[in-house]
Amino acid sequence: MMRGASVHSVTPVQVKAMIRDGGELAFIDVREPLSYGSGHPLFAVNIPLSQLELRFARAVPRKSTRIVLTDKGERFAEAAAARLERFGYTDVAVMSGGGAAAWAATGYELFVDQRVLVKAFSAFIEQHAQPEFIEPEELKAKIDRGDDLIVLDARPAPEYRAGNIPGSIDAPGPDLLRRFDDLVPSPETLVVVNCMSRTRGILGSLSLVQGGVPNKVVALRNGTSGWRVAGFDLERNANRFGPDLSESAKQNAHARAARLASAAGIAFVDGSTLVRWRRDENRTTYVVDVREGEAFLEGHLPDSISVPGGGLIMHPEEIASTLNARLVLVDDDGVRATVTAFWLKQMGLFEVAVLRSDIGAQDLVAGDPHNPILGLDTTDAKRIGTDSLAGLLASNAAIVIDLGPSTTYKTGHIPGAYFAIRAYLADALAALPSSPLQLVLTSPDSWLAQFAAEEAALLVDRPIAVLDGGTSAWRAEAKPMQAGSNRMLSPEHDRLLRAHERPGDLDANIRAYLDWETNLLTQINLDGDAPYRALTG
Repeated sequence: MMRGASVHSVTPVQVKAMIRDGGELAFIDVREPLSYGSGHPLFAVNIPLSQLELRFARAVPRKSTRIVLTDKGERFAEAAAARLERFGYTDVAVMSGGGAAAWAATGYELFVDQRVLVKAFSAFIEQHAQPEFIEPEELKAKIDRGDDLIVLDARPAPEYRAGNIPGSIDAPGPDLLRRFDDLVPSPETLVVVNCMSRTRGILGSLSLVQGGVPNKVVALRNGTSGWRVAGFDLERNANRFGPDLSESAKQNAHARAARLASAAGIAFVDGSTLVRWRRDENRTTYVVDVREGEAFLEGHLPDSISVPGGGLIMHPEEIASTLNARLVLVDDDGVRATVTAFWLKQMGLFEVAVLRSDIGAQDLVAGDPHNPILGLDTTDAKRIGTDSLAGLLASNAAIVIDLGPSTTYKTGHIPGAYFAIRAYLADALAALPSSPLQLVLTSPDSWLAQFAAEEAALLVDRPIAVLDGGTSAWRAEAKPMQAGSNRMLSPEHDRLLRAHERPGDLDANIRAYLDWETNLLTQINLDGDAPYRALTG
């Protein structure tokens, strides 16, 4: 299918103008992550066509939002546009001329890898605020001597446990400031903040410095990656986390957060303003709860999104995919929300505010919120249960296609299943052995398989069904699983490998990644549209 006249199209020049006009814009690249990571426009957010129904409604909730879709000429953007218009989105366009290729041909910058905006932002903040660094070799010598210091790891617990500086304590994101006095009782202690590479170490250390803590605070140069490249071992499966918050630490954290809010001019809004904003049909308002997940489950504002541990700073555009939308942060004591807002305001992607009133004073709902899925009411694929599928497989009467993540498939899938990516389903089905056997589609929770079943019915002439409850139901019933990467009908384009996962020399890959981070700001400046602004320093 060529880019047809029935699809409203815009040129790269027109998209550039949209980015610069200050209005709301959802610029969405619908390729799979590996293709997206090979080169994309700066503000293009990756929501793969394969995942569109599962992710788009939360990422772009307002149906009249101005939307531009792009790919690299694979015709994914047209397919996505047709789906979104069917789901009620009213202002959808496709970037003409081959998407990313046309963007580059126009003379605009393409950026490789992912999370470019925040990585370049940390380089921008480093340039303007000039945080103090400590080299891995110097830190190792200080640790070996027993100097008075503490290493605080700014990453969430899973990343911390996967490999941390020996002896460090985990204090994710805004918790650095919130728990500081309980973690660092002496003003004479040297405080070292680290992450995996640069961003969270830089921003975390500056949150403390600009919040006014009495200690000397430094960031570990290049984080655990730099430590690893310097030849030092990481600790694994550590279990050191901050203590329960004391009253004195809470009071000091409030004062320091207030200092950040004043320096950056952070807006605070009350509950009635938030209600009015959310009723505004001409603006998008995202409400993001930055508390720990357990607290969120106990009670949260309706339709709010849970992003604890500083995660929002690392990938804001993936949570709130509408440029220039309103973003309201929610917390139970205001500290984490204020620290997060402090950096997001300087990033410049949204109109940022913090909910002033105590969340306990609001009408809350409990439990895990339902993720809005587009088009569920239109799917009527035939379903079969796990026992029925087991019987079909035992009699060699069915072929299973697994549409879940490739990593999950390789870890464990239904025995004999084939792997395919939904966006490449036509090619996968064409590669199957010719057979009248029943085709059974599965995915982790069956939703993705339901949508794919409708597409498969247009491509093959054989009975098609969806595994009820998906592969999760099969696994929950302790039915047999098979590991391995055999029978993969689609390439692993659903995943962009991180530096430590890429083939070749590990240290060389890490150095290349660190160089990429360091050089991003130069390319950002060439692009010319980064909205960053240093409000302190």
